[in-house]
Amino acid sequence: MCTIIKGPSRTINVWRGHMKKQAQIEEIQEHLARWNKVIADNVHMKAIEETAKVKFNQQQVKSVNEELKLASRAILLVRQAALRDLLHSENQRYLEELHSKGKTIFTERL
Repeated sequence: MCTIIKGPSRTINVWRGHMKKQAQIEEIQEHLARWNKVIADNVHMKAIEETAKVKFNQQQVKSVNEELKLASRAILLVRQAALRDLLHSENQRYLEELHSKGKTIFTERL
């Protein structure tokens, strides 16, 4: 790769210049390789962060949906209990009203 120019000292100087340029090129390539690794690592970390955010959001949505199901079930149970109490109190009032008139309802005993 060296150009031979007349004279041994001139050839050595050309060769040294070529070697310096080659060393500079290798240094720049190493520097670029380090930067490429840093960039790749940053991209990878961003991807991991985004994935973590998505998973966290999915877990939050799942948790909220489960809480909504439990709350709906609790409301249903409360409404059923309130309706049961209302029917029982109305039945008691109806029986008392019939009893005050001297009447009863036939109930079969098992």
